[in-house]
Amino acid sequence: TPYGYDPNFMPFSNLYNPKLSPEVFYAPSERYVLKDSNGKESLSFPKGFYPHEYDQNRLDTNLDGMLSDGERSADSSTSVYKKRSEIVEGSRSTFKLFFDERLTQKQAEKMVTFAQDGQFIDSQTSEVTVEILTYSAVHGMFCYCQIFFTWDNGGNIDWNYMLDSFNVDLILYPSPLTIFLMLFVICALCINGYMETMEILGMARRFLLKKYVLDPFNWIDWLHFISMLGTIITWIPVYQAMHQFHL
Repeated sequence: TPYGYDPNFMPFSNLYNPKLSPEVFYAPSERYVLKDSNGKESLSFPKGFYPHEYDQNRLDTNLDGMLSDGERSADSSTSVYKKRSEIVEGSRSTFKLFFDERLTQKQAEKMVTFAQDGQFIDSQTSEVTVEILTYSAVHGMFCYCQIFFTWDNGGNIDWNYMLDSFNVDLILYPSPLTIFLMLFVICALCINGYMETMEILGMARRFLLKKYVLDPFNWIDWLHFISMLGTIITWIPVYQAMHQFHL
């Protein structure tokens, strides 16, 4: 459910711009509703933050950033959700703020002010995750960092982090030793697979296939083959992705 406020329409905020009209940028369902003493309803401030699955361009058919009368009239008849292919599973209800590394200091400060004045963190906040992705062209290395902030019932904020990195050059330009070990593993896997297949055929000729299947050590062998084969197969798209990477 969308929440918070757009500070551009809040008089107390430094981002407030009285020349802007909320109906030009927000659909009626994206604004708060106020009732007066007579029970009459009127549209109020726009909501500021929307979950990942929410399609904020659903009414802006020409993608000009503004809503015409005709576009606003389709508010109640248009789905609020993105296409399934555009939604990252596990993040449907996540509220995300994205800071591009190309932002100037002034632009970044405006975004921070938007989050503060719009009440991105409020009394309902239980967890905030900060994700940082960096790349060192000198070392050819990506680094992905996650910092977790969790609010407990007593008001304390616990935090933890996870750091992961990988070297692009090790994938694109493996050392001779790495190539040798990779080829050795592939050859060993092929030889073991051939030997296991011949064992199955031999057991089948003697009508002992049931005995082979019931042997738990044979299951361990096949789990090993599958895991090793999966490692080789998954390495291929990783190599292709790295090969297409350019700065």
